[in-house]
Amino acid sequence: MFIAAALIVTIKPSIKPSRSENVDIPSSTKESNPHQISRDEDEHPEVDTDETSTEIPRRSTTQPTDSTSFYERFCNFFDFGIFKGNHLYILVLLNQAIAAIGISISTVHLAPLVQTIVTSTSVTASILTVSGIGNLVGSPTFGFLVSHFQLNKVLFMGFMQILYAAALVLLTFMPSPAAVTPVVFVLGVVRIGFVGQVNVTIRSTLPDGSFITGLGWGLLMASFGQLAGPIISGHLRDVTGSYDFSFYLAAAVFAVCGLELTVGNFLLKPKISEGVSLQATTPEDTEQGVSSL
Repeated sequence: MFIAAALIVTIKPSIKPSRSENVDIPSSTKESNPHQISRDEDEHPEVDTDETSTEIPRRSTTQPTDSTSFYERFCNFFDFGIFKGNHLYILVLLNQAIAAIGISISTVHLAPLVQTIVTSTSVTASILTVSGIGNLVGSPTFGFLVSHFQLNKVLFMGFMQILYAAALVLLTFMPSPAAVTPVVFVLGVVRIGFVGQVNVTIRSTLPDGSFITGLGWGLLMASFGQLAGPIISGHLRDVTGSYDFSFYLAAAVFAVCGLELTVGNFLLKPKISEGVSLQATTPEDTEQGVSSL
């Protein structure tokens, strides 16, 4: 019997539990070897099956449907909403179209008019250079005055256009190069007084977020006037044989434009107040600019 028991103990295979099997470990074993249990837990940490765990959401493959019509998309693309109820801005756009007629006349035919007074081509070129010096003087001067004293931009532009009309009429009466030179200098100073303020004037009539589109409409309107001005002036020169009537027309145009802005400033109100910056202060202002119209 003793020999049979010894053989059974020797032949019986040693069975070790697999790590994947759930084996109940007696509490006495845990107490006797706690380090072994903690090491096993470190090697096989428990998986958190809590439903509140963070998961990366999958992006939906369905495309959102847009029910807007082609007409609405067309209006939104060109931002026609900036015209809604903004009569002062519309008046400024009309001013740009009309004033461009006078600008094109005085720019294209200034040299031929001066040459009728001064026979020398080199002297004529020198006198025209004085106009550029006037631009150089007037640009920082008027920019400082408008920004430092917070002048009304619409009224300031209208006043400069009326002065320019007076200088154009005065130019046609100058008899000599010495008399023409200071008038041409005044033309350069006054011209930059309203041409250089176009951007801020348009901005002062628009809500935040609409400046770029509003300026684009202003440039478009001015291009129509620049197209018509030289054609009309050239026709007057052919009919009358003089450039004086072309400059009288340009002066009349600027007088009308200046009075238009002066009267419109008191009768019409912009959608925003004066003295705002050229950009929206926050991204929220930019997003809400057109949507609030």
